[in-house]
Amino acid sequence: MIVSDSPNPFYVFSSWLHEHITSTALNHPSACVLSTIGLDGFPNARNVALKELQHPYLITTGPLSSRKGQEIDQNPKVALTFWWDESGRQIRIQGVASLLDDQSSDFYFSNRNKNSQIISVASKQGEILTTTSLFQDSIEKTKQEFNNKEVVRPLNWGGFKIEPLRFEFLEFKESREHIRTLFTKNNRNWNVCMLQP
Repeated sequence: MIVSDSPNPFYVFSSWLHEHITSTALNHPSACVLSTIGLDGFPNARNVALKELQHPYLITTGPLSSRKGQEIDQNPKVALTFWWDESGRQIRIQGVASLLDDQSSDFYFSNRNKNSQIISVASKQGEILTTTSLFQDSIEKTKQEFNNKEVVRPLNWGGFKIEPLRFEFLEFKESREHIRTLFTKNNRNWNVCMLQP
């Protein structure tokens, strides 16, 4: 596929992602780096799992009360970065994040394994851990509470839908003549151009 020939970057992204997921041996093939602007003005980056490509959005999830959630609430402008060493491909995305509705958040939470659900309920992600024993007690208490029961999604856990405004696709070349293709959104249309490596 010649990236610049595509009228829509979502087609390219979906194709590249499918190729990567079906060919990689990585345990977390949909992992990417989500960057936000911190409350102190510094950028923050962390690895997250891309849950789904749901045109025109990219979906990720997590605790809303976490640093990530607070930062998105204050400034919804975010960036996603994918780097796949095996294929020499990189994708950089800039866009605007917003909260998923409760029904969608319930759906993604229900698809997590039970241990992950338990941790989501028991953990106050990002807060100072005074003693590991207190945290373990919280986990055990939560396990008992939901023993033989469906774990209810906590109100501070949800999903984010990211609407991309900019895609940059890079195809790495040993010659350093990398192929860089930039898509920028203009109203409902996408403009495409090539960038020098």
